[in-house]
Amino acid sequence: MMGKSVCFISGKGGVGKTTLAAALGKELAKTKKVLLVELDCGFRGLDLLFQESGVLYHLGDNLSGDDPQTGVRQLRDSGLYFLPAGSDTDYRPEPGRLRARIRQFEGLYDMVLLDAPCGWGPTVQAACRAADEVVVVATPDAVCVRGASTVSERAWALGAQNQRLLLNMVRVDRPSDNPITDFDTILDLVAVPLLGVVPFDRQVHACLGKKEDSGKPLYKECIAAVAKRLQGEQVPLKVG
Repeated sequence: MMGKSVCFISGKGGVGKTTLAAALGKELAKTKKVLLVELDCGFRGLDLLFQESGVLYHLGDNLSGDDPQTGVRQLRDSGLYFLPAGSDTDYRPEPGRLRARIRQFEGLYDMVLLDAPCGWGPTVQAACRAADEVVVVATPDAVCVRGASTVSERAWALGAQNQRLLLNMVRVDRPSDNPITDFDTILDLVAVPLLGVVPFDRQVHACLGKKEDSGKPLYKECIAAVAKRLQGEQVPLKVG
């Protein structure tokens, strides 16, 4: 049975897309073999988030060879593996090569999470074409929601019709602090089903590189719920 590939995209930077992908990868790896692929070449961050030093091989090395395991690193004997991006800002994966390699990854892992760059560049487009599902990440503010709507529309035009929206950094303890307080308004603007709502939590970055779960109890519960939905389970929406 082939694994499932999920691409995380966003219209704007700063929405916590990479952190979310990493936290979901750790959660899914409790029961699955998971590969997290970083596609944001030149602006890599997974090695820092996971506190893994000494990256020698990366996405470009992987795609240039025949071995799909080149550059893949296991996170401390867990079920989570990750492939970091390189430091060359001019590198763009060849779309056909990327698509073929993702198919190979699906044969080796239960879940393949693709952390795409923000915006709508050629790498994002190639990843959206290749992935089984696209998760659009946004924060509850007008600028990020409009960006999410834009990339969602463009992904849809490419054929990525299996999309869901993930709202991040939501102030569930103080709802009035959210720039957009009515989530129905966000859903109307982005026009894809809601995958989940993840609260704002300052602790997450410090915890990702450790064995314990990331974040406070509510954050952990929301991440766990989103991970289950990504696997096709029907679980109640957790927002606080």
